Amino acid sequence: MNLKEIAKGWYNFVVASAEHKQMIEERLAICDQCPHKQQISTTGQALIHAINKQGSIYYCGQCGCPLAGKTANLESSCPLSKWVSWVTPQSYY
Repeated sequence: MNLKEIAKGWYNFVVASAEHKQMIEERLAICDQCPHKQQISTTGQALIHAINKQGSIYYCGQCGCPLAGKTANLESSCPLSKWVSWVTPQSYY
């Protein structure tokens, strides 16, 4: 789990544009069908709800990342290649 990646995702989750929110919802829908999705502890759920009451209360059992933060980070990708990064090399030019 990359903490910098997740922190960036949490920030994005809070300030997401309509297009970004759609991407998050699409990624979460994919994760909802994954057998590696695990429920976060009660303490973790309280933290997520303090940040965003609509945040996912699950984490990826494959990489250990909380899904709300992971799916909101444009640079993140699924460790099982079920969804990919929105950032391409062209994004930096």
